Amino acid sequence: MADKRVTASPSQSREMLPILKAKPGDVFAHATDKGNYLNPDMWYDIVIFKGIYDSKTTDSELVGDHRLASLPEGWLIFHWHPDNPGCNRMFYQAGSWQRGHALVAAIDGQEISEFGGRPLGIALPLEDCWGMRTLLEFGCNDEEVDKYDPKEGASS
Repeated sequence: MADKRVTASPSQSREMLPILKAKPGDVFAHATDKGNYLNPDMWYDIVIFKGIYDSKTTDSELVGDHRLASLPEGWLIFHWHPDNPGCNRMFYQAGSWQRGHALVAAIDGQEISEFGGRPLGIALPLEDCWGMRTLLEFGCNDEEVDKYDPKEGASS
C-alpha cells in the first residue's frame, strides 16, 4: 500500500519544524532519539544555527577547514554548543553519517587528514533537519534554556 500524502500550509510547517524559521544564533536540541531504545542514557545534542552555506559569501570560519570544496550550496550550518551535553553523537544517530558533513577546524595549522582537528559542527541539508527542536519544545527547563542561550556566552 502506498503512503498517503500529507499536506500542511506554510504556517503549519513552520510551527511543526522550527528550523524553517531559524535565524543565525538560534539554539536547537536534536531530539530524534530522546529516550528510545538506542538512547537509554537520554543524551541529546545542543547546536547553534549559524546560517545557510553559500560558497561566495559564507565566512570560512563558520565551516572549518575540512572538505570545504565538497560542501553543497544551501546546506544548513550548525556549531556544537560549547556546553553540549551530547558529545556530538547526533552526527551518527540522525543518519547524518550518510549525507551530513562534519565541520572540523585545523589545530595549530596541522594537516587535518593526518592529525584530525577540532570538532566545530555539522552541515546538513534542510530535509535532514526535521529532528531539530527549540529548547522549550524539547523539554528543557528554564535553567537549561538560560544555560544554552547564546546571549549567555555561547560564542562558538
